[in-house]
Amino acid sequence: MQYTISFVRRRILPFVCMLLLLMPLSVIRAKAGEDAALGWYIKKTEDHTPPPLDAPLAFIRDCGGYDLDRNASDDDPVIYLTFDAGYENGNVARILDVLKSHRAPGAFFILSHLVRAEPALVSRMAEEGHTVCNHSAHHRDMTTLDADTFRSELDDLAALYREVTGKTLAPYFRPPEGKFSETVLRRAQDAGYKTVFWSFAYADWDNEKQPDPAWALQNILDHTHNGMVLLLHPTSATNVQILDRLLCAWEEMGYRFGTLDELCRENGGAGASVPTYSVMTDENVFRHHDNDCMKIALTFDDGPSALYTAEILDYLKEEGVRATFFVVGAQARSNPGLLLREEAEGHEIGNHTDTHPRLSGKQFSVCDRCGGEITHDSSVCPAASSGVGGCVCTALIREIEACADTVYELSERQTTLFRPPEGYCTEEISAVAAAMDYRIILWNIDTRDWDHASADEIAAQVLGSVQSGDIILFHDSVSRRDPQTLQALKQIIPALKAQGYQFVTVSELIDTASCTSR
Repeated sequence: MQYTISFVRRRILPFVCMLLLLMPLSVIRAKAGEDAALGWYIKKTEDHTPPPLDAPLAFIRDCGGYDLDRNASDDDPVIYLTFDAGYENGNVARILDVLKSHRAPGAFFILSHLVRAEPALVSRMAEEGHTVCNHSAHHRDMTTLDADTFRSELDDLAALYREVTGKTLAPYFRPPEGKFSETVLRRAQDAGYKTVFWSFAYADWDNEKQPDPAWALQNILDHTHNGMVLLLHPTSATNVQILDRLLCAWEEMGYRFGTLDELCRENGGAGASVPTYSVMTDENVFRHHDNDCMKIALTFDDGPSALYTAEILDYLKEEGVRATFFVVGAQARSNPGLLLREEAEGHEIGNHTDTHPRLSGKQFSVCDRCGGEITHDSSVCPAASSGVGGCVCTALIREIEACADTVYELSERQTTLFRPPEGYCTEEISAVAAAMDYRIILWNIDTRDWDHASADEIAAQVLGSVQSGDIILFHDSVSRRDPQTLQALKQIIPALKAQGYQFVTVSELIDTASCTSR
């Protein structure tokens, strides 16, 4: 049979087009390869269940990509607040005000323009405990860039942020406009970033076409789900109007607000060692201690471990370096000789609780007196008698005391430093620690040695960002096989010594005055 051109146009061409439209995206991507450009999308659900991840997008999980917390527990419902922030129009600061009033952590994906134009605002994000992340330097389509230009978009922003704020960008990346490919994710991974998408967003970005606030609020609540990663634009006037009511509604529903460190934790699920930063400014909480003495503190969490602590101690002794070990009471009871060795070799011992629980769990947020949510305000706690104070949660006190008792029984030393598991620190936790005469020690450089980082990656993270006064987080007990902490230390310590750095305990660091002021 012979087909005329008109017949092909009228009958065959539409049929071919329909086949292409129906062809699974995975087939198209397979033919196009890793460079196939995709646009992130979600399939919204109407029953408050997490949206499914379509099969063609499932490859993100193998490339350091995250869209929601699929391991979120029904007993501990969580929402992750993320904001794409390219500029300030007066609304970003107002968004920060609302987050601060709720003590809710957010993640801000920023551009170079915002750092240059609003350095105080960007610094405020980090100072109030939010995670500041990489949205690229110039908001370009990352799928169109060659490898060198791609890397420059990430590195240039990170360098600018460090120059302007003195801080390090968190290792999370969001591609502009959600345009991505497998190559984009793998390049981000090679640069040390995890890519964070979202599980709900709405059209809030056009300042000339802002949605009705009542509709926007209801739209978000209708699609709320456990483990939700919410994308908002903080320049939106609508978001400013609804954010306080939205957070209140979620709090009444029993949700808490998580951080990207928790979302992207190793293997997902509770129990992973995850640094989670607080939303607070507190004189009793230390992440860094400014000094010009070239002094820094190495800290190690979660031990002592029969597998890894001894070899770390051997190398520290060889190099004449003292560190601070935040020990778990249960681990110390299992490995008493290692705890005694830490103390005997001049290291400092800190308290990391007895069993390393998740302090964000409900058992640590309920008052033992009134059964309500913890508060300092005694007028809100009907069971608190006059002069006794506000709410009390003895579960946290027991965790701290049990670890302290173990350390004292083994070494006859009192612990005075406390590091909450996962770095989770609220005003209530800080108040409990202060009442027990502890100073809370967090960190400002996270080596992520618990997260399958190689020795070269760990060393690059430290050497590329270290400054005098830094508190650096390592682990001497991890769940992964073959951690690279020791091999990384063998690169880091000699390099920092060559630069003139001194290694001191945390107490020595935070009690150090400026050298030039003496």
